[in-house]
Amino acid sequence: MKNIIIAPYPQKLKNGKPNPKEYPHWKEVVKGLKERGYYITQVGVEGEAQIEGVDQFLKNLSMKELEKMTDDCVTWLTVDSFFQHLARYKNKPGIVL
Repeated sequence: MKNIIIAPYPQKLKNGKPNPKEYPHWKEVVKGLKERGYYITQVGVEGEAQIEGVDQFLKNLSMKELEKMTDDCVTWLTVDSFFQHLARYKNKPGIVL
């Protein structure tokens, strides 16, 4: 299976304002990837919205679970967040939006 992981949300700001690292076009990105035959797994935490079109949304995963998923995916997409650092540690190429 050609699995792509997306981690679409940055950590929320402490003052309650929207994080400027948020990327507003995830729905279009997911749609384009799905049209090319990719299976899309969204990872995140409880309280985050599911991006329309993803095949599965996994929340509150442990570090070991995230590492295993990173090993098994073809690539990943994220905003500037923790996930890019984990993926780099695992030496898995991906894209930061």
